[in-house]
Amino acid sequence: MDLSLFLADMESRFDQHRRDEHDEMLVEMLDAERAGISYAQRLLATLHQEVELILRGSQRVRGNVADVALQWIRLKSGREEHIIPLHAIVAAQGLDSARTDADSPALRVSIGHLLRELSARGVMLVIEHDAGQYVGRLTAVYADHCDILIGGRDSWDQRDRGPTALISLSLQGVHKITLANEWRG
Repeated sequence: MDLSLFLADMESRFDQHRRDEHDEMLVEMLDAERAGISYAQRLLATLHQEVELILRGSQRVRGNVADVALQWIRLKSGREEHIIPLHAIVAAQGLDSARTDADSPALRVSIGHLLRELSARGVMLVIEHDAGQYVGRLTAVYADHCDILIGGRDSWDQRDRGPTALISLSLQGVHKITLANEWRG
């Protein structure tokens, strides 16, 4: 037996085993990193880029990502602006690689905070909800639901200018909120 060939073979197998372990460790580290990345972080990585989102009920929305928070995303599509709760998104196309270092203050603004500010400003909204479509102004935003005043003089459709109604909507049922800029108070 040639001892030098034996030692060379043993060294070669040892090096191959070390490379295999290193490759496995890299794959495990990449998987662990990906496991900690949220949808919001992936969407944040696409800030100012176009994406297509599919919402519950198969509605498709395409637009440029204008803002992202842990609970919602704001898309601009032409003149329209949409606020979409992340829980309403069932699929997305056009997402970039995730950012793991994202620490934007806007990322921490809840959908409740955003809706309270829109309510305070009297912005006219179109809310697409599991219960239907509602057009009006928010009058109050609570922990898990909001009140929207519909009908009356601010009605979107002239045929709806009848009596007003106050509807309470669960935030979990919201698919999309469109800001009706031309009806702003």
